[in-house]
Amino acid sequence: MGNRKGFRNELSLRLAGRQRFQVILLGLQQFSDINRRFGHQLGDAFLYETARQLEHLFPKGRVFRFGNVEFALLLPYPDDDGAARLQTIRDRFEKPLTLGTDQAVLTVRLADLLCAGEHWTVGRLLEALEYSLDLARKGDGEPVRFQGQAAQMLQRRKDLVSLMRQSLQERRFRVWYQPVWNTAADAFTSAEALLRLSTPEGEPISPAEFIPLAEESGLINDLSWLVLEEVCRLLSGGTVSALESVSINLSMQQFLDPDLVPRLRRCLETYALSPTQLKIEITERVAAQDIGRTAAVMDQLSGMGIHFYLDDFGTGWSNLSCALDLPFQCVKLDHSLLSAYPASPRSRQLIHGLVALFHELDVAVVAEGVETQAQADALGGCGVDWLQGYHLARPMPEEALVTFLNTAEKEALPRV
Repeated sequence: MGNRKGFRNELSLRLAGRQRFQVILLGLQQFSDINRRFGHQLGDAFLYETARQLEHLFPKGRVFRFGNVEFALLLPYPDDDGAARLQTIRDRFEKPLTLGTDQAVLTVRLADLLCAGEHWTVGRLLEALEYSLDLARKGDGEPVRFQGQAAQMLQRRKDLVSLMRQSLQERRFRVWYQPVWNTAADAFTSAEALLRLSTPEGEPISPAEFIPLAEESGLINDLSWLVLEEVCRLLSGGTVSALESVSINLSMQQFLDPDLVPRLRRCLETYALSPTQLKIEITERVAAQDIGRTAAVMDQLSGMGIHFYLDDFGTGWSNLSCALDLPFQCVKLDHSLLSAYPASPRSRQLIHGLVALFHELDVAVVAEGVETQAQADALGGCGVDWLQGYHLARPMPEEALVTFLNTAEKEALPRV
């Protein structure tokens, strides 16, 4: 069986000769479960058996070990659209593979591309295949073919990365702020900093689209430092004196950066800010990357006076042990927990129980995604410390924030 280098060489030859062919990528899902169940030696045997089965299914094709648990097949150009070959693979791997007395069903994800003699380069073709397999891994199990929608999505991705790089150079990213309501003070005393990006034509791009892409492309560090600088500049300017603090989100890469602590300290000193004016929000997904280093960094920064919020509590990553084991001052209840609140008795019981539990642990609570006055009233009544959501205040640019905080009359603000 050829390896990844051999696969690249074979692609180069076929592309240089303007040949027509089909290439299929097969990725195994959760293969670590196989290794845990059978051990690595038998796990490797199942990988060899996977390759053998592919060779058996397509005698006229060539099989390559593309990655650790990924295989590539080079096949003659099909008479039809090639979809039948994908179905053949799926049918085979829905049945168990047998090695002696051991059996295992391997979960596979598939992507393919038809090359009809176009002007592909090896790099572009591999990029298209890997992107398609990534979509297949994240999808519902259906194969992803690099055509139409997948091609458009990849181009959109490349355009966005290019736009982000250019926007960083030209400082066209903007930091917006969503005010957070302090139920005890009956006022907006803090805000969350949120990054915003628009095209040169002014079309906004959703953070849900560009933030994950910034993480994958290695740009998130630069963006996070940009947010930190902007927040410190705002707090030091004296235009938002009503705000006691602003929270920022840290990425996985940034939190594990060995320069994080000294750089934060330098930034606070440069703008003559108290560490209590800066809050750091991290998700459990970030904290879990290296729990030992996470705890050490949090201890250092907590010692400086910087407090931490556990973000997105209530999503699939939620784990009470994270709130118990790490020095969080506050937990942010994810907006998904409020979807049926306060109308649903079970939702009320869950929210009120969580608030009581965290308060027993001396951890404050922020409720995100407050959409109605009924939610605000009920959350304030059960002791939630801070409220954040569109009903109270939407994210806004710096100029609007200054106006909002300085000119809004108290009686016009939501009472909870």
